[in-house]
Amino acid sequence: MNTAVLAEVFGTELTRVLVQEAINPEQLNHAIRAAPGRKFYPFPAPPDWLAMAKELIDARLPTVDAVMAEFEGYSARRSDYASPEEYEWQLPVMYWIVTDMREAMLQYNHGTAELRKVADRLLRQWEKKLHNGEAIPEPVMRIGYTETPKDAGNERGLTTLESEKKGAEFLLKIRQRVAQSKVRTDQ
Repeated sequence: MNTAVLAEVFGTELTRVLVQEAINPEQLNHAIRAAPGRKFYPFPAPPDWLAMAKELIDARLPTVDAVMAEFEGYSARRSDYASPEEYEWQLPVMYWIVTDMREAMLQYNHGTAELRKVADRLLRQWEKKLHNGEAIPEPVMRIGYTETPKDAGNERGLTTLESEKKGAEFLLKIRQRVAQSKVRTDQ
């Protein structure tokens, strides 16, 4: 077999493997940059190219143990920060994973074993996103809870002057009862 035929067969096989595994251009560029530093004879085989392309995703994503360590560190020091975005995350993806884990923990009362499963599931979701070419966004401040203004009832047509007057009278009666019960308990 001559070199031209061998190169053509190799190129066809490499293309098939990379397309089949849905390798994006960023991953392919990473593999091309990484290949010269590796010891392949005479050149990387398609599975080697695939492994190098997947290294980019592996380098961006932490392990489950690293996520759990970050989760524990954040949980221990979260009261020192006004918001999760101000915490010093090791990687931007940690913010997204750990805050989702914390939400699951509070919502479902998860323990450590369940949180490890959540971390693994979230890492797989991020791996798929990175395979599809999505970037990991930086932590951003979310819109917080805003209280409804006192006159919102008027704006929405829910109150009238009469209902406001009845409400104020009812509130005054409640305050009087509370004050009377405090006087009785003090005596």
